[in-house]
Amino acid sequence: MHSEPSGLASEIPTPAWHEVTAKLRANGGNRTKGIAAITVVLLAAAAFLIFGGGEKHTVTGNMSLTTGSDLTTGSSCEGSSGFSDVASGTQVIIEDDSGKTLATSAYGSGVFDGTSCVFEFTFNAVTKSAFYRVHSGSNRGVVQFSYQEMVDNNWSVHLTLGDG
Repeated sequence: MHSEPSGLASEIPTPAWHEVTAKLRANGGNRTKGIAAITVVLLAAAAFLIFGGGEKHTVTGNMSLTTGSDLTTGSSCEGSSGFSDVASGTQVIIEDDSGKTLATSAYGSGVFDGTSCVFEFTFNAVTKSAFYRVHSGSNRGVVQFSYQEMVDNNWSVHLTLGDG
């Protein structure tokens, strides 16, 4: 039979288990907090990139097609002859200064204002850019606005087409 010498274990000083785990937690706690903080920052940055953070605006606008029409003010209208592509539902695009599409919209119903056939449109969630390029999908040219012009015009654009 094997027996342990008496009193040997009590002669070797060893810290209590709770002291050892407390020291490990204290030393590892700062590291854990640092890792947790870095993780939160990385997740926030990823969400910003994925969901698009920062400034976003609603841009309202209209296209005025000058016509020599005998329509009465308030009546519905649309482009004709060389302007038949200007009508309700025509696509309108807003791009950033690199040509990336930021949003699309479409002309609403045209309404004669006494001089022009006016088509309203709205772009939603337009992100910040140094310049904005607005054009219809019908090859009618591009109109460019600076960020400051957009701010000064309360995020509203006015396009014209036709004689006048």
